[in-house]
Amino acid sequence: MTRDSEIRGRAKGRRITHHRIQQYKPPITSLRGHAGWVTNTHFWGSNTIVSSSTDRSIHLWDTRVGSSPIFSLRYHHSPVSDLLLGNRSEPLMVSAGADGSLATWDF
Repeated sequence: MTRDSEIRGRAKGRRITHHRIQQYKPPITSLRGHAGWVTNTHFWGSNTIVSSSTDRSIHLWDTRVGSSPIFSLRYHHSPVSDLLLGNRSEPLMVSAGADGSLATWDF
């Protein structure tokens, strides 16, 4: 059993949704911006989501601002297959491409 205040994220196709766990209700927010399948989503703080996609991009979203990404990162020549994020006090991220490439990012 989960509390009403617990939030879970879900990547589904090209759209990212997150909603409170309780009885089914429409999502709190729906974010659109990737041109391909979403491969990873991570919460980074209370209002920030980082996502990656088969469109070779990484998006940073602020759920308070709207449904478009704050900014996009593009480096990989193939789909982004994984993300590893630091915390807010150590704002680093490592992304992995399906072609075997790795990139380190400093927010």
